[in-house]
Amino acid sequence: MRIHGMALLVAAASLPLACAQGTQLGEDEERAITEALGDPDSDDARDDTKRAALPGESAPGSQKACSPGHGRACYTGDPATRDVGACVAGVEICLEDGSGYGPCEHEVTPVSESCANDVDDDCDGEVNQGCECFPGDTEPCYNGPPETEGVGICRSGIRTCSPEGTWFAACMGEVLPMQVEDLNTPEDDDCTGTPSDSLCEQNGILSCPTNRCAQVPSCVTAPGGTLQCVFPWRCLN
Repeated sequence: MRIHGMALLVAAASLPLACAQGTQLGEDEERAITEALGDPDSDDARDDTKRAALPGESAPGSQKACSPGHGRACYTGDPATRDVGACVAGVEICLEDGSGYGPCEHEVTPVSESCANDVDDDCDGEVNQGCECFPGDTEPCYNGPPETEGVGICRSGIRTCSPEGTWFAACMGEVLPMQVEDLNTPEDDDCTGTPSDSLCEQNGILSCPTNRCAQVPSCVTAPGGTLQCVFPWRCLN
């Protein structure tokens, strides 16, 4: 703060050596007033050098970069991912010598997306993109013709989700249609719903309507009057 001329005159009037009003002060008188009131042109008297340090700053004139122990938010990942999904900022602490801040601690930055959770791990705003399933989950599966599932011997199996979030190819426990009906079993091995149709097919009859294939006896009288019969598979009219 600068002291105006009037203030100097008032102060001078209180001193024994002060000049009468309107008289130029001598050097000795000015020096006495300055010592008593302080130099208005000194750095200490200027307001613009007395600004308080901001939080984390060292005091004006200090050689330290920050105030020891002061903490501030930090984030070393892509700024666009901060506070998106799993990503959050951390904190860095000013070193004891005030030379700067330490490493960013407790921050979470983007990592590869995991199908094993419901978290946006790569912090792109989408959860579990590219995942077909949750690792370890199971579901029914069947790789045969859809119309044969649950018909005859055919049945579905179970497939399992891999750790990468995709389905394993193996369908455990499924039973698919046989290419050729097994004549030695009573089951519907080719899963058509009519085992006898398959027997007709094996005899070269491929055009029998459903349930119109049967063993039709064919008998002849052998020499000597003996009746001999065979029972080939035929399409019924």
